[in-house]
Amino acid sequence: MKIFPLLIVIVLMIANKIEAKKIGGKVIFINDTLDVIFKIPIYIFSKEINFEKLQYKIKYFDSTGDLVVIKP
Repeated sequence: MKIFPLLIVIVLMIANKIEAKKIGGKVIFINDTLDVIFKIPIYIFSKEINFEKLQYKIKYFDSTGDLVVIKP
């Protein structure tokens, strides 16, 4: 029974960072501008943007609905 509270704490720590919010925006390239929907990672409990995850990659859905990943 002592493992159960530990398991709950671990699951809550992992689940705290796996929600994403969809926000409309634009991607500007040299020759083109696209209207897209960004998939921004947020914290579940505070509903704030997770900037640490956002630094590594940005995901967006293009006009055809395909998921595109941009990495630095």
